[in-house]
Amino acid sequence: MAYAAIVSTLIFGSLFVGTTGFFQTSEGAGDYDSAVDDDLIGSGTDPTASTDSDNDGLPDRLEAQFGTDPNDEDTDKDGMLDGWEVQNGLNPLDNGESDDSENDPTDANSEDAEIQEETDSWPDPDDGPSGDPDRDGLINSVEQALGTDPMRADTDNDGLNDKWESQYSYEEITPAGNVTLFDPLSGNWGCLLLDAGTIQIMRDHFDGNDGRPEWDSLANPSGQHSCDMVLDTDSDGLANIEEEEYGTNPTLKDSDGDLLDDIV
Repeated sequence: MAYAAIVSTLIFGSLFVGTTGFFQTSEGAGDYDSAVDDDLIGSGTDPTASTDSDNDGLPDRLEAQFGTDPNDEDTDKDGMLDGWEVQNGLNPLDNGESDDSENDPTDANSEDAEIQEETDSWPDPDDGPSGDPDRDGLINSVEQALGTDPMRADTDNDGLNDKWESQYSYEEITPAGNVTLFDPLSGNWGCLLLDAGTIQIMRDHFDGNDGRPEWDSLANPSGQHSCDMVLDTDSDGLANIEEEEYGTNPTLKDSDGDLLDDIV
């Protein structure tokens, strides 16, 4: 059945508006529009404007707009905080499993919001803890634990899938300092591992031949390259972005244990 989503007439710019990433891999994911206010932290004259009784990250006055319970941090009992769900475009009233009339989003009406009919079904499995709206292989409950964006398959915009990165994250220890590689929250743009010699090696690798992109095309708008993306951390001849494409392990030369390097 169609459900009604809240669309606010006042948009709070910094907290609920997603950024457009350089290597965005899941455009348009998600379908729950946030009803947000332009004064979320209560910088106006009302001293109670920022009150958050249940500490779920959603002020009480916005809980009224969403129809969520201001005294319950997880209104739909799906294991995810109401504020986190709203911030990341999920429906805080839909646990993805049951159609509870008490949590009908049409109840979330206010003077500051208008009801807009949607064509999506209610409940929506992608709104629940086991949903995966960005199709990156990480379910929503895991995205919340990792801090990744459930609506973007590549949260840090380094061209690598969040799940793939989270499987291989490790700390590289060097005399110049330590670097956490394959952190899905950080692309390590321009990190200290990209010294002049390494840059030249990888520039030669990414030469635009045999289906490989050119080195300069992999830079972000600031001209930096992501260590997570362009390095060959296991020295098997495949850059990390190629390992991700093949689904191989970027920390092992021989991912499948067949005594042959992955590049063979």
